[in-house]
Parts: sequence; structure tokens; C-alpha cells
Amino acid sequence: MKLQNGPLALLIIFLVTAPSAASRMYYHITKDPTFQPLGITKERLSAFDRGPVDDGILTEIRWGSGGSGSRPALEQALAGSFAAYGVESRFRHVTDPGQAGVTIRFRVGPTDLGPYSVGQAPHGVQAAVAAFGIYDGRERKSRIARFFGR
Repeated sequence: MKLQNGPLALLIIFLVTAPSAASRMYYHITKDPTFQPLGITKERLSAFDRGPVDDGILTEIRWGSGGSGSRPALEQALAGSFAAYGVESRFRHVTDPGQAGVTIRFRVGPTDLGPYSVGQAPHGVQAAVAAFGIYDGRERKSRIARFFGR
């Protein structure tokens, strides 16, 4: 018995498996767990080496004299803003009696952004996420170039 549709069957199998194979190859080269859609977990993402910005974004909130508001509430609001972009931030609170009000600074790698007032914080979050994306993208390209010996 001869298979009449053998080449067609092989083509269909190839078309179905090619995206998965390409994704797996990219993961093997970059070690980026976001290209393993069925195996992705929050733990694997946090363990993923991000190179020079492995600490992600550091948000420093400076509380001056006359600074009002709740520290946990402000931190939770900022963390929610970062989560909307799929990015996490670490927080540090600093008491500075020589300053009036509350200011927020963001640190991404060697870049400092701010100070922002509480009302301008959404603009600072957007800038920090953009800076994080730039540094993260550079590191990913560098890993790919190292893999191919360039």
C-alpha cells in the first residue's frame, strides 16, 4: 500500500510544529522563559537573569516634613501601576525632614529618574518602565550576540 498524501502530511506536521520549535530554539539561545508559554511560572521569571538590571526598578519614596498620606497605600498604588506594565519594583522609604512634602525617584540600572511629586508619579512610572525596557532589550541582544560569538 502506497501513501499518496505523504508529502502533504509531512508539510502539515511541519507547519504545526515549526512555531513551537522556533520558540524552543529562541529559549535555548537566550534563556528567556517568556518563550516557554506552557512552562512559564512567576518563579522562573523572577529567576531569569536580567544582567545589569537584575534588581529591576528601585523606587525611592522620600518623606519630608508635611508629607501626608499612608506609606503602605502609596507603595501599593505604585506597585499596582508597575504591575499593569508587567514589571516589578522594589521600594525604599527615606525620611528627610529637610524636605517639604513627598517626592519619588526611580532608579533603573545606572539611571536616576526624578524627583517626581505624588501627582506626577504616573509619568515617572512610565519613564521607569521605558528605561527598564531599553536596558532589558540591550542585555537580551548582548546574550544573543555572545551565543553566536559576535
